[in-house]
Amino acid sequence: MKLLFLKPLTLVALKLKEQTPERIRILPRLSLPVLQAVMNRVRLVIAMDSLPLHLAGTTSTPTFSVFGASSMQKYKPLGGIHHGLQGECPYNVSFEKRCARLRSCKTGACIRSLTGKQVMDALTRHSVFS
Repeated sequence: MKLLFLKPLTLVALKLKEQTPERIRILPRLSLPVLQAVMNRVRLVIAMDSLPLHLAGTTSTPTFSVFGASSMQKYKPLGGIHHGLQGECPYNVSFEKRCARLRSCKTGACIRSLTGKQVMDALTRHSVFS
């Protein structure tokens, strides 16, 4: 299986590229129609709550998304092929759509405290990997 990454890149993507260059492809900045066409041809799109996630939601491709200060229940693409993981607020802030601390939280702990194991456990429950 090959992995495609979109710019801007994370440190994780760059490290993966170093370790397995034959399996990682880093794509340049793409126009929205081209990005949508690429997403329609892959097996799974993994994204944060972002424009690429919602663009992927317009295709027939399953998605897996990670949410922190916005509600997965409210913003995850609709349909049974879309799954995700919701980070928990360590300050016990409850919200329906977005956390009131979305732009002011100094720690971002709702998303930063998610472990690789938590993400992988949730991801492997995704139908593409069943």
